[in-house]
Amino acid sequence: MIKVLHIHGDLDIAGAQTVIMNYLRFFHKDTDIKMTLLVNGIPHNSAYEQECQREGYSVVYSGYQPWNGPKGLRAIVNWFKCQYYIYREVRRNKPDIIHSHGTGSLPFVILPVLLAGVKVKVHTLHSDPYAFSIRYVLWARFAFNFAKVYPICVTHGQAQKAVKRYGIKQYSIIRNGIDFSRFAHVDRVEVRKELGISNNTIVIGSVGRFDKIKNHPFLLHLFAEYVKTHNDALLMLVGDGNELENIVKLSVDLSIDDKVLFTGQRNDVERMYYAMDIFMLTSFYESSSIVTVEAQIAGIKCVITDSIPEDAVVTNKVNRLPLDATISTWISAMNDELPHDNTYGTIDEFSIESTIESIKKIYKSLK
Repeated sequence: MIKVLHIHGDLDIAGAQTVIMNYLRFFHKDTDIKMTLLVNGIPHNSAYEQECQREGYSVVYSGYQPWNGPKGLRAIVNWFKCQYYIYREVRRNKPDIIHSHGTGSLPFVILPVLLAGVKVKVHTLHSDPYAFSIRYVLWARFAFNFAKVYPICVTHGQAQKAVKRYGIKQYSIIRNGIDFSRFAHVDRVEVRKELGISNNTIVIGSVGRFDKIKNHPFLLHLFAEYVKTHNDALLMLVGDGNELENIVKLSVDLSIDDKVLFTGQRNDVERMYYAMDIFMLTSFYESSSIVTVEAQIAGIKCVITDSIPEDAVVTNKVNRLPLDATISTWISAMNDELPHDNTYGTIDEFSIESTIESIKKIYKSLK
């Protein structure tokens, strides 16, 4: 059996963490791969952490907490402290393979892993390579070209950018796997009743953390225009994040707060799609956009920015528009008055079973 230690900074509900959770769920009883997740921190009692504890998934915590001493020393001390805690846990777990996640983690993970003597190293890119500063780019170049870390990309577009930005020469493309079974037997009427939404209401929905890159203000301004001609419409925003307070305030400023439903963070996101009539994502950029694929699994029409990779378009119910398109163009797309985008792939590519099969082949070939 191959022992694989995944490393990530937390288990909050977000894109990369959802991918990791699907790995944990499907490797839990696998006879070929023993997966353990190293969370570089302390427990926060998130919904994912509760599931891990309840189901007995193999998760360990480094115990790292940032030191809040004098500002001049803080960054230096935390730099070494963070790496020591990772090194200690890697030595304790003695994995055959390290699988780290997110370019932002590489400056903290790569040296401890090298010092611990782990020969096989895999890293999944979860973001646009051009979203990172030159400091992270240099660490990524070191990891992929000198430390022999094997990169996994999630879309063809991301891979092309990684070749240019990081100088990678070999890589694999593995989709962010989705557990389709979680979308089975969801009752739309039941979900709407639970959320207090009438059957006649047009629900515009979006799923994602409240972060500036998600561009929620643009979505709220769009909805403020849309609701002028669709008085029975509701905007449902699923998620949490550090921009939530600003978005709530904006909804008040736009006088649409009575038509915006903030559901908060949910551990049953797949059910939320079934309350929607239109799924929207107005992000400045996305690496793969799991939520766009999930919305299509639920059979919903999607109106998204063209910053969402083409790979995420897997049904004929999607419109990708540039952010600088006119408001009237966006409204036309929401009204289903524009031709849909071409389909660039198949939904089956995103099944967790396909992902698990692909990642197992990589582990075995590298081992």
